[in-house]
Amino acid sequence: MNEDTLAIVHTLNDGVIRPLKAMFVSKDEILDLLAVTTVAQENLLIVGPPGTAKSAILRNFCLLVKGGFFEYLLTRFTEPNEIFGPIDIKRYQNDGVFERITERMLPEADIAFLDEV
Repeated sequence: MNEDTLAIVHTLNDGVIRPLKAMFVSKDEILDLLAVTTVAQENLLIVGPPGTAKSAILRNFCLLVKGGFFEYLLTRFTEPNEIFGPIDIKRYQNDGVFERITERMLPEADIAFLDEV
């Protein structure tokens, strides 16, 4: 592990993970996994029953790391526009370019929480 990565790990642990462990009792394993996947820039799937603080942990984590957060409650009626952004109709009409408006949508997020997967 190089010095830059080690510094990131220490900052993440001291400034984010430890305070969250103090806030969320018995969630150490999830928080440790969240830290590892953040440093490794990988995905984390958290599965659990409703009311077990999954979304609260992610919201607070995102606030502490100052990351862009996208959250959406999926249903069987969810459409791609709701997740990836609507099609830019003006751009399509004027230039013939199929492009989505992704501002504040999943493609622009640092952290995404898709609930009820």
